[in-house]
Amino acid sequence: MENEISSLHTNKVRDLTELHSERKAIGSKWVFKRKYDADGNMEHYKARLVAQGFLQKQGIDYDETICPVVRFESVRTAIALAVQHDMNLHQLDITTAFLNVNLRKKST
Repeated sequence: MENEISSLHTNKVRDLTELHSERKAIGSKWVFKRKYDADGNMEHYKARLVAQGFLQKQGIDYDETICPVVRFESVRTAIALAVQHDMNLHQLDITTAFLNVNLRKKST
């Protein structure tokens, strides 16, 4: 939990602001997971602080949702190209990833 909070502060993910009197704050909760190594042995615990987004209302709290995903075909193509060109592939696990995008209200 300390690592997660530290990561949120280090990456400047949030700003504390005044909540408008007619608005209600969205809650959050901790999600815990056991992480295992390649042999199936328990390696460590992971904790994530997640917003309870199901309480948000479209058009009031947000306008659109975005979920960046990778296509399986893209991964297969990258692997095939690496094999053809005798390149090395490396896999990594990213501890915390945040998209840093300046959001601006869409003009209508």
